Amino acid sequence: MKRPGEVYDELAPYYDFNCSTAVDAQDLLKVRDLISRHGITNGTILDVGCGTGMLKEVLGDGFVFTGVDESSSMLEKAEARQYNTLPGSMETVLPKIASKSFDYVVAVSSVMFVQDVYWVLEEFRRIARHGVVVTLDDITPKWIQEFGCQAYNHTKIKLDNLTEDIYFYAWHSLTTGETINARLIFERTSHE
Repeated sequence: MKRPGEVYDELAPYYDFNCSTAVDAQDLLKVRDLISRHGITNGTILDVGCGTGMLKEVLGDGFVFTGVDESSSMLEKAEARQYNTLPGSMETVLPKIASKSFDYVVAVSSVMFVQDVYWVLEEFRRIARHGVVVTLDDITPKWIQEFGCQAYNHTKIKLDNLTEDIYFYAWHSLTTGETINARLIFERTSHE
């Protein structure tokens, strides 16, 4: 089975086009709305599983972005959007990042590729000065079987002390033709 970076290297040439048309990606818009609703207008963001850096397209220039991704092809596109980049998997990159070194950690449709989601969320909390925004994709058994790399559905995990927890329509799978919903969570790590 391929690693996520290998799969996304293959998807990179047409990823942005598919996300803006065929996939009907609503997850980025929900993240934008949540960030706006909480009055967050600037700061540093660690975008984990950043892909091509589309988060910057929806949040704008008030933020400085650093992206983590396994796919070198995706990171090239993120760099073209003025991202700083950290190549590698979450498991290898996150432990190397200093505590409280970013204002926010955002992970959109990426933690599904990590088995130990609780460890990842602890790392996000350690790194974020002010808050963590994560989508937990409600991927189906069919999607998991057909996608091409190991993935996990973490939507049912129990989390305490969340500022927001929303379940919503996230995207349309080109792999299976299914509608994929997600859980959007926001946790403040400080109360400034």
